[in-house]
Amino acid sequence: MKTATLAFAMLLLLCAVSAGAMQQSKDDEVPQIDISAAASAAHSMHPITLDEIVAFREVKEPRRSPDGSRVAFLVTQAFLSCDCYRTALYVVATSPGSVPAKVVEESSLSTIRWTPDGKSITYLSSKSGSQQLWRFDLDTKLAELVFTHVPGEDQTIQRIGYHPSDTTPVGVFTYEWSPDGGQIAFTSSPAIPKSELERFDKEGVLFDDDMDTFTLLTQQWIRVPTELWIYQLGKKTEGKIWENDGEISSVSWSPDSTRIALSYSAPPKLKESMVYFNQDVGFVTLATKSFEKVATGEAAETNPQWSPDGRYLAYLSWLSYPDSPLCVYELATGKTRDLIRDANARNYWWGDNSHELIFEAAGRGKRRTRNELFSVSFEGQVRRITPESDHIDDCDGARRNEAVCVWQSSNVPPNPSIVDLSTAKIRALADVNPQMQNIAVGHVTEMRWKNKYGAETTGYLLKPFNYVEGKRYPLLIILYGFEGKFITQAEWLSSYPAQAFARDGFAVLMTNYPPYDDWKGKNFARGSVAEGYSPLASIESGVRLLVQQGVADSRRVGIMGISYGGFLTEFSITHSRMFQVASLIDGGGYGPAGYALSRHKSRENDERVLGGPPYRSTLQNWLSFSPPFNADRVVGPVLMGFNSHEAFYGMEMRTALQRAGVPIEFWVYPGEGHIFTGPEHRLISMERNLDWFNFWLQDKEDPSPAKEAQYLRWRGLRNKEVARTEMMREQASEIASSGTKGAVHTASKEQR
Repeated sequence: MKTATLAFAMLLLLCAVSAGAMQQSKDDEVPQIDISAAASAAHSMHPITLDEIVAFREVKEPRRSPDGSRVAFLVTQAFLSCDCYRTALYVVATSPGSVPAKVVEESSLSTIRWTPDGKSITYLSSKSGSQQLWRFDLDTKLAELVFTHVPGEDQTIQRIGYHPSDTTPVGVFTYEWSPDGGQIAFTSSPAIPKSELERFDKEGVLFDDDMDTFTLLTQQWIRVPTELWIYQLGKKTEGKIWENDGEISSVSWSPDSTRIALSYSAPPKLKESMVYFNQDVGFVTLATKSFEKVATGEAAETNPQWSPDGRYLAYLSWLSYPDSPLCVYELATGKTRDLIRDANARNYWWGDNSHELIFEAAGRGKRRTRNELFSVSFEGQVRRITPESDHIDDCDGARRNEAVCVWQSSNVPPNPSIVDLSTAKIRALADVNPQMQNIAVGHVTEMRWKNKYGAETTGYLLKPFNYVEGKRYPLLIILYGFEGKFITQAEWLSSYPAQAFARDGFAVLMTNYPPYDDWKGKNFARGSVAEGYSPLASIESGVRLLVQQGVADSRRVGIMGISYGGFLTEFSITHSRMFQVASLIDGGGYGPAGYALSRHKSRENDERVLGGPPYRSTLQNWLSFSPPFNADRVVGPVLMGFNSHEAFYGMEMRTALQRAGVPIEFWVYPGEGHIFTGPEHRLISMERNLDWFNFWLQDKEDPSPAKEAQYLRWRGLRNKEVARTEMMREQASEIASSGTKGAVHTASKEQR
């Protein structure tokens, strides 16, 4: 589904940690994470498999101890044997040659922090039955609850959008230790009184513009606030400090532990704002519980961080690609200035002094790159720290002229690493996926090209294994949001096995959409190019470039995408005849049914792009742009997959394709979120897509007896497609011979 929630990273809901004999007994029943080289030494070199793609380990949250001598980090791995995930907490010394030690492993854990004294590591876990804050003592090797907060409703976008089937109650959403070590700030939401729910059941619900079809499915009639609390460790007491009607996304302590800055959701300042999810920045003074607003503009202001001397509060602002400054607010004067206008930063930290900031950005302004590190001084001088060839993210801040981050590239697996901010030298602290030494994968190269609108596009090309120069291969386009990370699956797209496609003889171009100049108000001329025609032009230009280079066979081109990439897939196959087969997952948009099913903010966005609603004077815009209205122009079969909570969004395009006679399969994956996370569903959807493109573009069938029914269906679809193609040729011939333009509409009606 085309939705701005995609800008938010996927968050796994959490399970907890404990210690002792009872814990060990339970863990013996499930698989365990092992990153030692010995665990994979017995395997010989071989091409990557789908099982290995699913089991590839993720590393995240590298965090340094206060004295800088150790780094804690998390490793997450999917296991098909239990259709589950496990997350392990490792600690490694920063001295060269140190071996990481696993200290805790659970179904899942997150948000690790060192205690200010460096003796323990805290994290969020659901071991007690609700998500709470736990502490692991590195000396005693014991885990315990720091405190228990009454659990409430989890209405966060991460849970609703990505884990709709998880109903784990949440006591703590996020937290931060005070610099003096005596307090913990945390966020939570209250439970909905049972009497309120009973009242709605009895009296009914007044459906308003902030509700949509998803509201009907989840029955979340009541929106709960998010609360900011303080826990006093010495007194073992907690107290509420502040609350917001919507989410509180981040909290930051002042150096003297007297104030807390936070970013929080807020209504858009303008009716036709360019910002879909607006956020503001402010801070609370603990002694008085008074709240002071810092940034409340039209842009989305996020992630406030105090300077080391406490005189400044920095924050990120985003209105558009070229208008994405890194800002600094001076508390004494109340004045704000932009240190850099086009930072487009993902995250940032103060340097060792209060006159420099280090930030992560996937390119500045409209130029896309891998995620890199930059520095900016108070005078606005910008310095690139890491090269474009490396992808650096999830850093823990700048300290002693070093940062600890996750380092990877398109051809180097991710690992926790130390980055020297002066020399840009990078040293890995652990090898999280040693098995990759015995697994053959294809080499990835970055591509850049411009489309007919002059917009630069980036992509990552994966050539077939054992590529032969001069031989043309079937080409697969995968959409979108790629940043030069290591590729097994198509980065964050969990249903498209990029390396397995290359293993099976495909050239794979993982394509981004081109950046654009944003606009205000309803503007079909600007919106249709930005959302549809310019991305399509980039896709077509990329295909033509690879055809010209002798890599791709223009007669065998497939396209696929998830979310907004699913919409771009629909738009491409309805507005171009370049693609012979397609697949999409949880995608689509700009159809009249989807417009009607959405809440008012989504409808406003559709009107902003298409100039107005699908009625009256602006209906013609929808007729020319909307994929469902142009389904009869599709020239090949389509595989569609949806989670059960969003499948109704795909029904409009499914019906349109069926009425147009297009061969399709429509699969529903129960219990999944917007991006598939279940290990079995990931494997099944990857295997289905691999078989689908092999069947249609290489005439290959997996001989497994278990797939006999699948290929029986697909052969029937192929016969249907052959007959439909022949009919379309006959109709085109009749139209050409008669010279009657109006016959196009007649043929379309007969086809239906």
